[in-house]
Amino acid sequence: MPKLNTVSHTLTLVCSSLLVACAPEQDASQFDFGVGGEPFDSDGTGTGPGGPDDADVRPPGAGDGDGDGDGDGDSAGDGDPDSCTTAQVSATLIPQNVVLVLDKSHSMVSNDFDHDGDAATASVTRWAALHEVVSTVAPAYEDVANLGVALFPSLSATSDFEQACLVEDALEVSVAEANAAAILAAIPAASDTGLYGATPTAAGITNAVDHLVAIDDGRPAAIILVTDGASNCGESEDMLERFETYDENLPVVVDDAFSNLGIPTYVVGIDIQEESAFPQTQPRARLNELAVLGGVPHTDGDDSFFDATDGVELTTALDQIAADVACTLQVEQLDGYAGLMNATINGETFGPVESCDEGSGYVIDFDGQTYTLEFCQLACEALVAAQGALEVGFACPPIG
Repeated sequence: MPKLNTVSHTLTLVCSSLLVACAPEQDASQFDFGVGGEPFDSDGTGTGPGGPDDADVRPPGAGDGDGDGDGDGDSAGDGDPDSCTTAQVSATLIPQNVVLVLDKSHSMVSNDFDHDGDAATASVTRWAALHEVVSTVAPAYEDVANLGVALFPSLSATSDFEQACLVEDALEVSVAEANAAAILAAIPAASDTGLYGATPTAAGITNAVDHLVAIDDGRPAAIILVTDGASNCGESEDMLERFETYDENLPVVVDDAFSNLGIPTYVVGIDIQEESAFPQTQPRARLNELAVLGGVPHTDGDDSFFDATDGVELTTALDQIAADVACTLQVEQLDGYAGLMNATINGETFGPVESCDEGSGYVIDFDGQTYTLEFCQLACEALVAAQGALEVGFACPPIG
Protein backbone atom coordinates (compact mmCIF):
# COMPACT_ATOMS: atom_id res chain seq x y z
CA MET A 1 0.00 0.00 0.00
CA PRO A 2 1.26 3.52 -0.75
CA LYS A 3 2.61 5.61 2.09
CA LEU A 4 0.43 8.64 2.77
CA ASN A 5 1.63 12.08 3.76
CA THR A 6 2.13 12.94 7.41
CA VAL A 7 -0.30 14.89 9.54
CA SER A 8 0.93 18.36 8.65
CA HIS A 9 -0.05 20.21 5.51
CA THR A 10 2.93 21.15 3.34
CA LEU A 11 3.69 24.59 1.95
CA THR A 12 6.81 24.68 -0.20
CA LEU A 13 8.54 27.98 -0.96
CA VAL A 14 11.73 28.30 -3.00
CA CYS A 15 13.58 31.54 -2.22
CA SER A 16 16.82 32.97 -3.53
CA SER A 17 19.76 33.32 -1.18
CA LEU A 18 19.33 37.12 -1.09
CA LEU A 19 15.53 37.20 -1.24
CA VAL A 20 15.88 38.75 -4.67
CA ALA A 21 12.91 36.70 -5.75
CA CYS A 22 10.62 34.36 -3.94
CA ALA A 23 8.42 32.10 -6.02
CA PRO A 24 6.32 29.07 -5.12
CA GLU A 25 7.08 25.59 -6.29
CA GLN A 26 3.63 24.34 -7.09
CA ASP A 27 2.39 21.08 -5.69
CA ALA A 28 -1.24 20.71 -6.66
CA SER A 29 -1.77 17.85 -4.25
CA GLN A 30 -1.04 20.15 -1.32
CA PHE A 31 -1.72 23.79 -2.06
CA ASP A 32 -3.11 26.00 -4.77
CA PHE A 33 -0.66 28.91 -5.05
CA GLY A 34 -1.04 32.38 -6.44
CA VAL A 35 1.89 34.80 -6.38
CA GLY A 36 1.49 38.55 -5.99
CA GLY A 37 3.36 41.50 -4.58
CA GLU A 38 5.97 43.70 -6.21
CA PRO A 39 9.62 44.38 -5.46
CA PHE A 40 10.23 47.43 -3.32
CA ASP A 41 13.13 49.56 -2.11
CA SER A 42 13.95 49.86 1.56
CA ASP A 43 12.26 53.26 1.51
CA GLY A 44 8.98 51.72 0.33
CA THR A 45 9.07 52.89 -3.30
CA GLY A 46 8.31 50.37 -5.99
CA THR A 47 11.02 49.04 -8.27
CA GLY A 48 9.24 46.33 -10.20
CA PRO A 49 7.36 46.47 -13.48
CA GLY A 50 5.18 49.53 -13.48
CA GLY A 51 7.14 51.11 -10.62
CA PRO A 52 9.32 54.22 -10.87
CA ASP A 53 12.31 52.30 -12.14
CA ASP A 54 10.43 49.61 -14.06
CA ALA A 55 13.05 47.05 -13.03
CA ASP A 56 13.25 43.66 -14.66
CA VAL A 57 13.51 41.20 -11.77
CA ARG A 58 15.39 38.02 -12.68
CA PRO A 59 16.42 34.98 -10.71
CA PRO A 60 19.84 34.95 -9.03
CA GLY A 61 22.79 34.30 -11.29
CA ALA A 62 21.28 35.99 -14.34
CA GLY A 63 24.48 37.80 -15.34
CA ASP A 64 26.20 40.03 -12.79
CA GLY A 65 26.40 38.06 -9.60
CA ASP A 66 23.92 40.21 -7.69
CA GLY A 67 20.81 38.32 -8.70
CA ASP A 68 19.15 40.75 -11.11
CA GLY A 69 21.33 40.53 -14.21
CA ASP A 70 21.60 44.27 -14.87
CA GLY A 71 25.25 44.70 -13.95
CA ASP A 72 24.79 47.27 -11.20
CA GLY A 73 25.67 45.03 -8.28
CA ASP A 74 22.47 45.58 -6.32
CA SER A 75 19.75 43.01 -5.71
CA ALA A 76 16.72 44.97 -6.86
CA GLY A 77 17.96 46.13 -10.24
CA ASP A 78 17.63 49.89 -9.58
CA GLY A 79 21.15 50.86 -8.62
CA ASP A 80 20.30 51.16 -4.95
CA PRO A 81 22.47 48.75 -2.88
CA ASP A 82 19.95 49.03 -0.01
CA SER A 83 17.14 47.52 -2.09
CA CYS A 84 15.51 44.13 -1.75
CA THR A 85 12.72 42.20 -3.35
CA THR A 86 9.98 40.24 -1.67
CA ALA A 87 6.98 38.26 -2.72
CA GLN A 88 3.64 37.55 -1.13
CA VAL A 89 2.49 33.97 -1.62
CA SER A 90 -1.20 33.12 -1.34
CA ALA A 91 -1.77 29.56 -0.22
CA THR A 92 -5.17 27.92 -0.06
CA LEU A 93 -5.09 25.04 2.38
CA ILE A 94 -6.37 21.76 1.01
CA PRO A 95 -8.16 19.97 3.88
CA GLN A 96 -6.68 16.69 5.01
CA ASN A 97 -8.66 13.47 5.38
CA VAL A 98 -9.70 12.63 8.94
CA VAL A 99 -11.68 9.67 10.28
CA LEU A 100 -13.40 9.86 13.67
CA VAL A 101 -13.31 6.34 15.15
CA LEU A 102 -15.96 6.38 17.88
CA ASP A 103 -16.66 3.85 20.62
CA LYS A 104 -20.37 2.98 20.83
CA SER A 105 -20.04 -0.04 23.10
CA HIS A 106 -22.65 -0.67 25.79
CA SER A 107 -20.47 0.95 28.47
CA MET A 108 -20.91 4.28 26.67
CA VAL A 109 -24.55 4.35 27.81
CA SER A 110 -24.43 2.22 30.96
CA ASN A 111 -22.21 4.70 32.84
CA ASP A 112 -23.05 8.23 33.93
CA PHE A 113 -20.77 11.10 32.97
CA ASP A 114 -20.37 14.69 34.13
CA HIS A 115 -20.96 16.52 30.86
CA ASP A 116 -20.39 20.10 32.04
CA GLY A 117 -18.03 19.97 35.02
CA ASP A 118 -20.82 21.08 37.35
CA ALA A 119 -21.70 18.68 40.17
CA ALA A 120 -25.03 20.46 40.65
CA THR A 121 -26.38 19.45 37.24
CA ALA A 122 -27.60 16.00 36.31
CA SER A 123 -25.08 13.70 34.67
CA VAL A 124 -25.59 12.18 31.24
CA THR A 125 -24.31 9.08 29.47
CA ARG A 126 -20.81 9.03 28.05
CA TRP A 127 -22.33 8.73 24.59
CA ALA A 128 -24.54 11.79 25.12
CA ALA A 129 -21.48 13.83 26.10
CA LEU A 130 -19.52 12.59 23.08
CA HIS A 131 -22.42 13.29 20.73
CA GLU A 132 -22.65 16.86 22.05
CA VAL A 133 -18.96 17.46 21.37
CA VAL A 134 -19.06 15.92 17.88
CA SER A 135 -22.11 18.06 17.03
CA THR A 136 -20.03 21.14 17.85
CA VAL A 137 -16.58 20.21 16.55
CA ALA A 138 -17.57 18.59 13.24
CA PRO A 139 -19.43 21.64 11.82
CA ALA A 140 -16.71 24.00 13.08
CA TYR A 141 -13.91 22.18 11.26
CA GLU A 142 -15.60 20.63 8.23
CA ASP A 143 -14.20 23.36 5.94
CA VAL A 144 -10.59 22.62 6.91
CA ALA A 145 -10.80 18.84 7.25
CA ASN A 146 -12.60 16.23 5.16
CA LEU A 147 -14.33 14.11 7.80
CA GLY A 148 -15.64 10.57 7.98
CA VAL A 149 -16.77 8.33 10.85
CA ALA A 150 -16.29 4.70 11.85
CA LEU A 151 -18.23 3.17 14.74
CA PHE A 152 -17.13 0.21 16.82
CA PRO A 153 -19.02 -1.99 17.25
CA SER A 154 -21.50 -1.42 14.44
CA LEU A 155 -25.08 -0.25 14.88
CA SER A 156 -26.24 -3.84 14.37
CA ALA A 157 -24.19 -5.21 17.29
CA THR A 158 -26.10 -6.82 20.17
CA SER A 159 -25.30 -8.09 23.64
CA ASP A 160 -25.14 -11.70 22.39
CA PHE A 161 -21.66 -13.22 22.29
CA GLU A 162 -21.92 -13.91 18.58
CA GLN A 163 -23.02 -10.36 17.72
CA ALA A 164 -21.18 -8.20 20.27
CA CYS A 165 -18.02 -7.63 18.21
CA LEU A 166 -19.58 -6.80 14.85
CA VAL A 167 -17.96 -4.02 12.81
CA GLU A 168 -19.11 -2.96 9.36
CA ASP A 169 -16.85 -3.65 6.38
CA ALA A 170 -17.00 0.02 5.40
CA LEU A 171 -17.16 3.30 7.29
CA GLU A 172 -20.57 4.48 8.48
CA VAL A 173 -19.77 7.77 6.70
CA SER A 174 -17.04 8.00 4.09
CA VAL A 175 -14.56 10.86 4.18
CA ALA A 176 -15.88 13.82 2.21
CA GLU A 177 -16.10 17.59 2.16
CA ALA A 178 -18.69 19.43 4.30
CA ASN A 179 -19.63 16.16 5.96
CA ALA A 180 -20.76 17.22 9.45
CA ALA A 181 -24.50 16.82 8.78
CA ALA A 182 -24.00 13.35 7.31
CA ILE A 183 -21.96 12.27 10.33
CA LEU A 184 -24.53 13.50 12.84
CA ALA A 185 -27.31 11.78 10.90
CA ALA A 186 -25.44 8.45 10.83
CA ILE A 187 -24.42 8.11 14.49
CA PRO A 188 -26.85 7.29 17.32
CA ALA A 189 -28.72 10.23 18.85
CA ALA A 190 -27.46 11.77 22.07
CA SER A 191 -30.49 10.39 23.91
CA ASP A 192 -30.11 6.86 22.55
CA THR A 193 -29.54 4.36 25.36
CA GLY A 194 -29.93 1.25 23.22
CA LEU A 195 -26.25 0.85 22.37
CA TYR A 196 -24.90 -2.69 22.68
CA GLY A 197 -21.74 -4.61 22.08
CA ALA A 198 -18.14 -4.94 23.23
CA THR A 199 -15.05 -2.90 22.25
CA PRO A 200 -13.58 -4.08 18.90
CA THR A 201 -11.26 -1.08 18.60
CA ALA A 202 -8.73 -2.80 16.32
CA ALA A 203 -11.40 -3.53 13.72
CA GLY A 204 -12.59 0.10 13.83
CA ILE A 205 -9.05 1.44 13.35
CA THR A 206 -8.36 -1.06 10.57
CA ASN A 207 -11.47 0.11 8.71
CA ALA A 208 -10.33 3.73 9.02
CA VAL A 209 -6.81 2.95 7.80
CA ASP A 210 -8.05 0.92 4.83
CA HIS A 211 -10.44 3.72 3.87
CA LEU A 212 -7.76 6.43 4.03
CA VAL A 213 -5.32 4.36 1.98
CA ALA A 214 -8.00 3.62 -0.62
CA ILE A 215 -8.71 7.34 -1.10
CA ASP A 216 -5.11 7.76 -2.32
CA ASP A 217 -5.47 11.46 -3.22
CA GLY A 218 -2.13 12.59 -1.82
CA ARG A 219 -3.65 14.54 1.06
CA PRO A 220 -2.41 14.20 4.63
CA ALA A 221 -4.53 11.86 6.75
CA ALA A 222 -5.24 11.27 10.42
CA ILE A 223 -7.39 9.21 12.77
CA ILE A 224 -9.07 10.46 15.95
CA LEU A 225 -9.92 7.58 18.29
CA VAL A 226 -12.41 8.23 21.10
CA THR A 227 -13.04 5.38 23.55
CA ASP A 228 -14.01 4.73 27.16
CA GLY A 229 -11.84 1.67 27.75
CA ALA A 230 -9.40 -0.95 26.53
CA SER A 231 -9.99 -3.05 23.43
CA ASN A 232 -11.24 -6.63 23.45
CA CYS A 233 -12.82 -8.78 20.69
CA GLY A 234 -9.54 -10.42 19.70
CA GLU A 235 -9.23 -13.41 17.41
CA SER A 236 -9.60 -16.15 20.06
CA GLU A 237 -12.10 -18.91 19.24
CA ASP A 238 -13.17 -19.03 22.88
CA MET A 239 -15.97 -16.47 23.15
CA LEU A 240 -15.47 -15.64 26.82
CA GLU A 241 -11.75 -15.19 26.26
CA ARG A 242 -12.48 -12.68 23.50
CA PHE A 243 -14.15 -10.39 26.04
CA GLU A 244 -11.84 -10.98 28.99
CA THR A 245 -8.53 -10.57 27.10
CA TYR A 246 -7.01 -7.37 25.76
CA ASP A 247 -6.67 -7.38 21.98
CA GLU A 248 -2.91 -7.25 21.43
CA ASN A 249 -3.48 -6.66 17.72
CA LEU A 250 -4.61 -3.08 18.36
CA PRO A 251 -1.17 -1.60 19.12
CA VAL A 252 0.21 -3.42 16.07
CA VAL A 253 -2.45 -1.82 13.83
CA VAL A 254 -1.89 1.68 15.26
CA ASP A 255 1.90 1.38 15.02
CA ASP A 256 1.77 0.13 11.43
CA ALA A 257 -0.57 2.95 10.41
CA PHE A 258 1.85 5.58 11.64
CA SER A 259 5.25 3.97 11.05
CA ASN A 260 4.58 2.49 7.61
CA LEU A 261 1.70 4.54 6.19
CA GLY A 262 2.23 7.94 7.80
CA ILE A 263 -1.26 7.99 9.35
CA PRO A 264 -1.18 9.25 12.95
CA THR A 265 -3.78 8.31 15.56
CA TYR A 266 -4.90 10.79 18.22
CA VAL A 267 -6.19 8.94 21.29
CA VAL A 268 -8.95 10.39 23.49
CA GLY A 269 -10.08 8.53 26.60
CA ILE A 270 -13.45 9.12 28.29
CA ASP A 271 -13.48 8.52 32.06
CA ILE A 272 -10.70 5.94 31.84
CA GLN A 273 -10.18 3.70 34.88
CA GLU A 274 -6.98 2.11 36.17
CA GLU A 275 -8.36 -1.45 36.03
CA SER A 276 -11.06 -3.21 34.02
CA ALA A 277 -12.63 -6.67 34.01
CA PHE A 278 -13.67 -6.82 30.32
CA PRO A 279 -10.92 -7.03 29.29
CA GLN A 280 -8.81 -7.80 32.35
CA THR A 281 -6.14 -5.15 31.92
CA GLN A 282 -5.05 -1.61 32.79
CA PRO A 283 -6.91 0.70 30.37
CA ARG A 284 -4.87 3.82 31.17
CA ALA A 285 -1.59 2.06 30.48
CA ARG A 286 -2.98 0.60 27.26
CA LEU A 287 -4.18 3.99 25.97
CA ASN A 288 -0.86 5.61 26.87
CA GLU A 289 0.87 2.96 24.77
CA LEU A 290 -1.50 3.57 21.85
CA ALA A 291 -1.02 7.34 21.98
CA VAL A 292 2.75 6.98 21.70
CA LEU A 293 2.55 4.41 18.90
CA GLY A 294 0.06 6.65 17.09
CA GLY A 295 2.74 9.32 16.72
CA VAL A 296 0.87 12.30 18.19
CA PRO A 297 0.85 11.85 21.97
CA HIS A 298 -0.60 14.50 24.26
CA THR A 299 2.30 16.41 25.79
CA ASP A 300 0.55 18.18 28.69
CA GLY A 301 0.06 16.29 31.93
CA ASP A 302 1.05 12.80 33.00
CA ASP A 303 -0.72 10.82 30.27
CA SER A 304 0.11 10.49 26.58
CA PHE A 305 -3.56 10.18 25.64
CA PHE A 306 -6.08 13.01 25.98
CA ASP A 307 -7.73 12.22 29.31
CA ALA A 308 -11.32 13.50 29.57
CA THR A 309 -12.87 13.09 33.01
CA ASP A 310 -15.85 15.32 32.19
CA GLY A 311 -17.53 16.93 29.21
CA VAL A 312 -15.49 20.12 29.46
CA GLU A 313 -12.24 18.19 29.15
CA LEU A 314 -13.70 16.13 26.31
CA THR A 315 -14.62 19.29 24.41
CA THR A 316 -11.17 20.76 25.02
CA ALA A 317 -9.46 17.58 23.85
CA LEU A 318 -11.36 17.24 20.58
CA ASP A 319 -11.14 20.95 19.88
CA GLN A 320 -7.38 20.91 20.47
CA ILE A 321 -6.92 17.92 18.20
CA ALA A 322 -9.10 19.45 15.47
CA ALA A 323 -7.10 22.66 15.67
CA ASP A 324 -3.85 20.71 15.50
CA VAL A 325 -5.07 18.91 12.39
CA ALA A 326 -6.27 22.13 10.77
CA CYS A 327 -3.65 24.64 11.94
CA THR A 328 -0.27 22.97 11.45
CA LEU A 329 1.67 23.62 8.25
CA GLN A 330 5.10 22.59 7.03
CA VAL A 331 7.33 25.05 5.17
CA GLU A 332 10.43 23.85 3.38
CA GLN A 333 13.57 25.75 2.31
CA LEU A 334 13.33 28.67 4.71
CA ASP A 335 16.98 28.51 5.76
CA GLY A 336 18.01 31.93 7.03
CA TYR A 337 14.60 33.52 6.46
CA ALA A 338 12.28 32.01 9.07
CA GLY A 339 12.63 35.14 11.19
CA LEU A 340 11.68 37.35 8.23
CA MET A 341 8.41 35.57 7.53
CA ASN A 342 4.91 36.67 8.46
CA ALA A 343 1.48 35.20 7.78
CA THR A 344 -1.60 37.19 6.83
CA ILE A 345 -5.06 35.71 7.30
CA ASN A 346 -8.15 37.73 6.32
CA GLY A 347 -6.08 40.91 6.36
CA GLU A 348 -4.61 40.31 9.83
CA THR A 349 -0.89 39.64 10.07
CA PHE A 350 0.56 37.22 12.60
CA GLY A 351 4.17 36.74 13.54
CA PRO A 352 6.12 34.07 15.45
CA VAL A 353 5.56 33.34 19.15
CA GLU A 354 7.62 31.19 21.49
CA SER A 355 4.70 28.90 22.34
CA CYS A 356 0.94 28.73 21.88
CA ASP A 357 0.59 29.65 25.56
CA GLU A 358 2.24 32.98 24.78
CA GLY A 359 -0.44 34.30 22.47
CA SER A 360 -1.75 34.45 18.91
CA GLY A 361 0.71 33.78 16.11
CA TYR A 362 2.63 30.74 15.01
CA VAL A 363 5.31 28.60 16.60
CA ILE A 364 8.21 27.68 14.32
CA ASP A 365 9.90 24.33 14.79
CA PHE A 366 12.79 23.00 12.71
CA ASP A 367 13.70 19.31 12.69
CA GLY A 368 16.80 19.71 10.56
CA GLN A 369 14.95 19.38 7.25
CA THR A 370 11.52 20.98 7.46
CA TYR A 371 10.07 24.00 9.24
CA THR A 372 6.74 23.37 10.95
CA LEU A 373 4.36 26.25 11.69
CA GLU A 374 1.73 25.69 14.36
CA PHE A 375 -0.85 28.48 14.33
CA CYS A 376 -2.07 29.38 17.81
CA GLN A 377 -5.13 30.85 19.47
CA LEU A 378 -6.63 33.68 17.37
CA ALA A 379 -4.33 32.83 14.46
CA CYS A 380 -5.70 29.29 14.38
CA GLU A 381 -9.28 30.55 14.71
CA ALA A 382 -8.67 32.96 11.85
CA LEU A 383 -7.18 30.18 9.70
CA VAL A 384 -10.21 27.98 10.32
CA ALA A 385 -12.64 30.84 9.66
CA ALA A 386 -10.77 31.64 6.43
CA GLN A 387 -11.08 27.98 5.41
CA GLY A 388 -7.31 27.70 5.31
CA ALA A 389 -6.62 30.70 3.07
CA LEU A 390 -3.48 32.61 4.04
CA GLU A 391 -0.64 34.64 2.59
CA VAL A 392 2.98 34.14 3.50
CA GLY A 393 5.30 37.12 3.05
CA PHE A 394 8.92 37.99 3.80
CA ALA A 395 10.32 41.23 5.13
CA CYS A 396 13.52 42.65 3.74
CA PRO A 397 16.63 41.22 5.42
CA PRO A 398 18.80 43.58 7.46
CA ILE A 399 21.42 45.51 5.48
CA GLY A 400 25.06 44.71 6.14
